[in-house]
Amino acid sequence: MKIKLMIVLLVGIFVCIFSISNSNIEGFLPDYGEIWQILKSDDMKFIFLLGMIKGMDFSMEKLFPRLSTKAEGLVTQEAAQGVLEFIEIRMFFTEDNVDGTKTRNIVNIINDIYKDSANTYIPVEKIFWIAYQKLKGENIEPLLQKERKKVWQ
Repeated sequence: MKIKLMIVLLVGIFVCIFSISNSNIEGFLPDYGEIWQILKSDDMKFIFLLGMIKGMDFSMEKLFPRLSTKAEGLVTQEAAQGVLEFIEIRMFFTEDNVDGTKTRNIVNIINDIYKDSANTYIPVEKIFWIAYQKLKGENIEPLLQKERKKVWQ
């Protein structure tokens, strides 16, 4: 009886593994574009982005003191560049504290980016960064192509 139960369990496990490995990848990726559209109004999206920005503040508060004291000399050039980009985007939105114009512009750009179904599986935080680059006047198509490739690898 135990052997039959063990065989049934093993067959079940193999069936599950086989079905997962042969299933459509879209079933496993969060549809960030759809999630973004669930936030019906631009005001809700604005509040969502303010939450992201506040999360950046929290990260800065907790992470940067550790980087500057304990990890001195141990931070790679790539990590240092990431920190500088993080500070850059945060300072950009610090200047936005009066009327929220820049954040509202980011909402509009993200809305436009997610209208293209090719971008729907790119995470919101990546789209946020890309929208920021567009707001600065950069060509975002190479950034979108890079993120699309990451999603489908």
